[in-house]
This record gives sequence, C-alpha cells and structure tokens, in this order.
Amino acid sequence: MKRVREFETVEQAVAEDIRQAANSGIQTVLSPILKTPEEVTAGSPLFLDMVDDARVLYDQAGFFT
Repeated sequence: MKRVREFETVEQAVAEDIRQAANSGIQTVLSPILKTPEEVTAGSPLFLDMVDDARVLYDQAGFFT
C-alpha cells in the first residue's frame, strides 16, 4: 500500500532517536494507524482503545483533537 511505503520514510527518520531512547531506558514502539478519511468516518473499535493506550504524534486535520 502506498501509505505504508510513505510511512517508511518516517520510520527511517526517527530510527536513531528511538535507538537512543532505548539506550536511555525508554522503550518506544511506533504503531501507525494509516486510514483514509472515509475509513475514519466509518469508525473503528481501535479508536476506543486509543483513548487510554495511545499518544497521537501527528494529527494534520485535527481529527483527534
């Protein structure tokens, strides 16, 4: 999928930061949620899980705000 390939650039850009954080005892895992606006509008139980267990790092259109 195109959006998965596009996210690889992000993963590469932060890979060293994640390694440094791990060396400092901070364990970080990226779990991108790659959905189109239509998929978001349709809803997902995943969004309920995100209330307690997620930190949104990028929300271009302010959907999660």
